[in-house]
Amino acid sequence: GELVAPFAAANGVAAAAWYAVLESTLGLEAMAGTLSMGAMMGSQSLRTPLPVAGLAVGLATAITAPALWPMAIRCCWPEPFVHAVFGPSGSPSMLIDVYANAFLP
Repeated sequence: GELVAPFAAANGVAAAAWYAVLESTLGLEAMAGTLSMGAMMGSQSLRTPLPVAGLAVGLATAITAPALWPMAIRCCWPEPFVHAVFGPSGSPSMLIDVYANAFLP
């Protein structure tokens, strides 16, 4: 549990921030799915709501949460464990570089 705690905390903080930003800019009704499949396809027969906020928050969280990993690691892991994982002169900040090189185009 403690090993993944910093990553879970970073994801939670990022997701909460993105929900707050989207709700304050778009409004709760738009986040809940005021767009409809029918409106997007030019047909009035399909009235299924299409909530896009969850997808947007998930995507934004996946892109931004890794920036919070170093801070969360320093808050959640004891210093000797941080040194054991990243070396005596290593820093959790290197995870941002690894993430950016591996997952961002």
